[in-house]
Amino acid sequence: MVVSVLNPSETLPGPRPMHLARDLNAIVDLLEVAFEEDLGPTDRAILEEMRQLHFFAPFISLFGRVLPSLADLFAGFVWEEEHRILGNVTVTRMGTGADMRGGNTGIWLVTNVATDPAYRRRGIARSLMETAIAYARKRSGRAVALQVRQDNAAALALYRDMGFAFLDASCEMEWPIPRDVTPQQLHTEGYMIRPWSEADAGQVQTLIQIVQSSEARRMGFTLEGAVRPGLISRMAEGISDLLLGRHRYRWCVSDGQAIWAVAELRASFGWSRHRLLLMIHPGVRGQVEGPLITTILSSLGRYPSRRVFTEVDADLIEARQVLKAYGFRELRCLDRLILPL
Repeated sequence: MVVSVLNPSETLPGPRPMHLARDLNAIVDLLEVAFEEDLGPTDRAILEEMRQLHFFAPFISLFGRVLPSLADLFAGFVWEEEHRILGNVTVTRMGTGADMRGGNTGIWLVTNVATDPAYRRRGIARSLMETAIAYARKRSGRAVALQVRQDNAAALALYRDMGFAFLDASCEMEWPIPRDVTPQQLHTEGYMIRPWSEADAGQVQTLIQIVQSSEARRMGFTLEGAVRPGLISRMAEGISDLLLGRHRYRWCVSDGQAIWAVAELRASFGWSRHRLLLMIHPGVRGQVEGPLITTILSSLGRYPSRRVFTEVDADLIEARQVLKAYGFRELRCLDRLILPL
């Protein structure tokens, strides 16, 4: 009988938990290789943001030991062979409660599913996905969600084979060369455009419940975390805003009793791109998009001329038309899939 002894310095092929401080740069290198043909300027800006996060990784890991909920914002798994990271998956809990325990959605978001092109068709992506799903289930998750390009047939086939179902669709858009924008006047009688704050959170939540699909609400998938994040999410966003020199502008369309549309602009003095978020009530679509979008974009005048990114619901046709009129271009369309646990 022959007994082989594993060298302690060797690593067995397979998934293992991601170590943020040690693995982040290698993960970014992997994403650059895995998505080389699809990476545009916006994608490369995101990867650069990830590289900058590397400097804060030791502190995030330290706080994650004290606050497990913070660790849930930076969880993931890598596939390692011979000290090389060949695959990656990130899994993040989407919480809305103050402490991300009470009131959280129970939804876990999977992102950055990537395999080194030279090692594809070996089951690495499936194994990492199964590991991420098992992790979410162990953490009392109710469902796992992800986004995939509508033209990525191989990934769609994998996710459907694993039981994921279609939830909704969106389009990513980018303004490559921002220019000065003069706010349009809102001529719809009885409505006004004004800043909104935390005091309006209840009305914003009502809008969210209206604009989201009934299936998304049934699954507990909500946009609330994007406009009214929980305590841990706010801490993570605060660190990110400080690092990127970012400020948030929020405007809404109101009739004095309810909020009918909201826009949020995350503008940055640092190296990060600017980011735009939009929600429009079906009852005012085609009436408020121009004034709301031009008002929020006019806030960019004092910032560096840098790309503006937004992800718009596919059914917001009028908003997409206004954005295109000002120079935004569509990058890709995405399907959001969900797997109940």
